[in-house]
Amino acid sequence: PSGDVFLVSMEGGTPQKIVENGCCATWSPDGDFLFYRSRGEGIITDLRTGEKSVVPSSKDIYAFWLDQDTLIAANEKGTSFVTFNRRTQKWTDLTPVPPGGIEHWMMSPDYKYMYLSTAGAEPAAMRLRIADHQFETITSLKDLHRVVNYGETQINVTPDGSPVFTRDTGYQEIYALNIRWP
Repeated sequence: PSGDVFLVSMEGGTPQKIVENGCCATWSPDGDFLFYRSRGEGIITDLRTGEKSVVPSSKDIYAFWLDQDTLIAANEKGTSFVTFNRRTQKWTDLTPVPPGGIEHWMMSPDYKYMYLSTAGAEPAAMRLRIADHQFETITSLKDLHRVVNYGETQINVTPDGSPVFTRDTGYQEIYALNIRWP
């Protein structure tokens, strides 16, 4: 799904349109760059200058920032992670993924880990330690009735680094919802 990507000041004000038909926007850690997909290609916008550049060989990729110069993504087959260096404009293989392939992934808030779910006969929740490219199995997902969106099991990460999945209980009702509005 695509929509328009806007930039809004933390103090409020008029939203500034960055692009039409964009999705999956992610900030660089220093807040100077925005990576997003538009019409199937990866784009980086320098928010200081407004300059936009297409990321080479980025058709249909989803990427997260590792640092202000480096993006991480799964390769097109979901069998390894690759990194893109903004300065050199080159992709590099990072590490192959354990059996089952990459189903979905999410960067940790501290940028130290890439959390992922794998598919196959033995699906698992794993994390990749960026510093040394080592995988750690967190838990098996074999008996967890997971919600599947767009053909994948979505994984998210809490601020403390805990992985989050949505469990499918077979019901579509919300029994209780407590909201505290500011």
